[in-house]
Amino acid sequence: MKKYVLDSSAVLAFLEERPGAEEVESLLAKATGPDHSVLMSIVTWGELDAVIRRERGQATARAKIEEVQQLPIEPVEFDADLAALAAELSGQCRVSYLTAVSAATAKAKKAVLVTAEKEAANLSDQVKVTVIGG
Repeated sequence: MKKYVLDSSAVLAFLEERPGAEEVESLLAKATGPDHSVLMSIVTWGELDAVIRRERGQATARAKIEEVQQLPIEPVEFDADLAALAAELSGQCRVSYLTAVSAATAKAKKAVLVTAEKEAANLSDQVKVTVIGG
């Protein structure tokens, strides 16, 4: 089974039809079948909610998060081991901690990290990374 972990930038690209939206849409379509799964850290769910609230307000955030909950995305719990791995990846690969959270989730789940963050390319020695949006 092919597994993918979305970070908040990938989900935002999809929700707001930014560059890379088609790639995320394709992954989500595949996730409805038996051979692919799309995952997202529960920390990333919170980050996504916070970003939308800050940029668009609470009502829009509530509607967008409800929309995301309808997508074939499996939430992944975040524990102390993942937090430590994220901290290690953040320091070692010089990426933000929140990018490292998604990378740690991908590494733990043996999945591909899907992101629109160019800095995530720094993680390619640790986890397979697909940077969307050109």
